Amino acid sequence: MVNQANSGHPGIVLDFAPTLFVLFSKFLKANNKQPNWINKDRFVLSAGHGSALLYATLYLCGYNFSLEDLKNFRQWNSNTAGHPERDPDLGIEVTTGPLGQGVGNGVGLALAQSILAAHFNQKDFPIFDHYTYVVTSDGDLEEGASYEAISLAGHLKLNKLILLYDSNDIQLDGKVNKCFSDNIQLRFLSANWNYLLVKDGNNLDEIEDAILKAQKSDKPTLIEIKTIIGYGTTFQNTNKVHGAALGEDILTLKKFLNWNYKPFTVLKEVKKYFQDTFQKRGQKEYNLWTQKFQMYQKQFSTLALKLQNIINHSNLKFDWKQIQKLNNIKNEATRNSNSRILTEILKKIDFIIGGSADLQSSTKVIGKNGLYQKNNLKGQNLAFGVREFSMATIANGIAAYDNNNLIPFVSTFFNFSDYLKPALRLAALMKLKVWYFLTHDSILLGEDGPTHQPIEQLISLRATPNVYVIRPADFNECLGAYLIALNKDFQGPIVFVLTRQNVAQLSTSNVLKAAKGGYLLSSTIDNDLNIIASGSEVEIALKVKKILHEANIKANVISMPCLEVFLQQSQEYQHSVIKPNKINVAIEFAAKESWYRYVQDEALIFGLDHFGASAPIANLRKNLGLTSEQIANKIIKYLNQNNFKK
Repeated sequence: MVNQANSGHPGIVLDFAPTLFVLFSKFLKANNKQPNWINKDRFVLSAGHGSALLYATLYLCGYNFSLEDLKNFRQWNSNTAGHPERDPDLGIEVTTGPLGQGVGNGVGLALAQSILAAHFNQKDFPIFDHYTYVVTSDGDLEEGASYEAISLAGHLKLNKLILLYDSNDIQLDGKVNKCFSDNIQLRFLSANWNYLLVKDGNNLDEIEDAILKAQKSDKPTLIEIKTIIGYGTTFQNTNKVHGAALGEDILTLKKFLNWNYKPFTVLKEVKKYFQDTFQKRGQKEYNLWTQKFQMYQKQFSTLALKLQNIINHSNLKFDWKQIQKLNNIKNEATRNSNSRILTEILKKIDFIIGGSADLQSSTKVIGKNGLYQKNNLKGQNLAFGVREFSMATIANGIAAYDNNNLIPFVSTFFNFSDYLKPALRLAALMKLKVWYFLTHDSILLGEDGPTHQPIEQLISLRATPNVYVIRPADFNECLGAYLIALNKDFQGPIVFVLTRQNVAQLSTSNVLKAAKGGYLLSSTIDNDLNIIASGSEVEIALKVKKILHEANIKANVISMPCLEVFLQQSQEYQHSVIKPNKINVAIEFAAKESWYRYVQDEALIFGLDHFGASAPIANLRKNLGLTSEQIANKIIKYLNQNNFKK
C-alpha cells in the first residue's frame, strides 16, 4: 500500500503488525456486520500515521474495505486516507494523526463506558462491559496533551482502558533519546496506572499474556511493547523507515519474510483465519449480548427505554417556552443566563456530560448527579483540572462513543480556547457535537487585562469549518442557542461565547429568531443603514441607533448571534434581515475580519486590530474610542465626509 502510493509510514506498520494481529484475532470484541453495536470494544490508533496497518487489518476482519480501497491508499476520494478519518461503519472510531489526541479520545471513550455502566448495568446484566484499546507511540507520549489525559485517567481509575505502546526508540528525526529520557514505567506508575512490559514485540504469546493481565487490572494499563521499527528492511531500527516508502527495499523485506507473492495478494487461509477468529467471535458476542438485552428489557424496562431513547436521539427535547419564563432578571451576564438555562435542560435531557478546566465557579456550568469520582460513577459533572487541551480531546471521545448520542461539554475562559483549539478542530473534522462554554468573552472583562481579553479568537473559530460560534446578547438569545445546539441538522462543535459582565435583557430579543443565526432586532422604516452586532455589543448598537436617530439618521439594528447558521438560511431571509443596498456598520469588540463580507469600508467596523488593556470597563471603552457616543460620532463623521445624502 505504502509503496504503491509512494507515500506513508512503513516503520510502524511492520513493527506493530504482530500486536494488532494478537489484539484483533484473540481479543477485540466487535462485529463487522453490526459496527455500531454499543457494547463493542473501542480501538483507537492514536499513532495515526500507521493507518495502512489499520486499513489492512480491518479489511481482513471483514469491514467494508475492498482490495481496490487498499490499492487506492492516500488517493483522491478513497476511504483509505493518509491518516484514519472517523467512520464507525468501517471500524474507525475517531480521526487521528495529530499525535497525543488519540490518547485523550481513548480516555473519553473509557469514561463514557464507565458512566453508562454505572447507570445501566445491573446484577447479571453487564450491558456495558467492553474495553478501550489505544495504540500509542513515542511521539504520542511526548505530547503534553497525552500526559494530561493519562494523569486524569489514572486519577479516575479507568480500568477498562489499555494503552499499547509501540516503543521502538525511533521517531521522525532520529533516536528518541536525543530529546526524551523519561522513565516511562515510573511516569505511569506515578500517575496511578498499571504497567506491563513486553520485551519482544514479535513474541505473540508474550503480547497475549500482557493483554490478559491488563484486562484484570483495577487501574488503566500501559503495555510497553519493545519493537524494531521497519522490521525486516535494510533500514530497520533507523528513522529512514519512519515516513518514506520502501521502494526497491521491499524486495529485501519480502525475502526476509519468505513472501513470494505478487503485491496485494491475500491468501485464502489468512482470510479464513480472521473469519474463524475475529468475525465468529464478534458475531457470537453480539448475539449473546442481544439475547441478554432482550431479557434486560423485560426486567428493567424503564432503564432499557431510557437507553433506547439515547441510542435513537429521542431524548433531545425540552420545553423552551417553559424555560423562557425564567427570564426575570433585568441585568445579567450571559454566563449566568446560560447557567440557569443549562440547569433546566439537564433536568429534561439525559447524558449531557461535562465540566470545566478548574473554572466551574467562573464559567457557571455544572453537570448533574454530582462529581464523577470512583465513589460516584454516576456523576456527570467532570473535574478536568487545569488541562484544557486534554479536556477537549476527552470530550471528543465521549461524543464519538455512540455517534453523538452522548453530549459532552467543556468550559474555560474564551481566551484559553487557544489551548484546546487543535482538539476543537478535530471535533469539527469529525462533526462531533461537543459543546464549548467559553466565558469572559471580550475586552469588556476589564481589569484582567490583555492576557485574558480575547481578540483573535472569534475569527479563528468562525474560520474553522463545521463550527457554530454563538455569541448571544441576552437570556432569550442564550435560549435560542440551545435550539441550535440540539438541532440535528447542525453537525459539529457548538461554541457558546458568553460574557462575564452584566448585560441588559433586550425587549425585542427573540428565541426563535436567534435560532436562525441573525435577525432584525430593531427596525426603522426607510432606514439609511444597518448596524450589525453580536453579544454584549448589541446593547451598545441600540444606543448608537438612538444617537443617530437624534441626528436624523435612521438605522436598523441586526443581532447576529451565530453567523454560520445565518449564512445557511435562504438568501431571501438573509436579505430581509440585512437590507441590500444600504450602508452596513459592524460593532464587535474583537478582530474585524468577520465583517468584511458585509461592511465595505473598514472605518465602519468597530472592533480591534490590537490587544486590549487593563482598566475598568468604562475607562477601557472611552480610551479605545468604543463608547456609544464615540461610535455614533464616527459614523456621522464618515457619512458627512462621504457626502451621504438622505
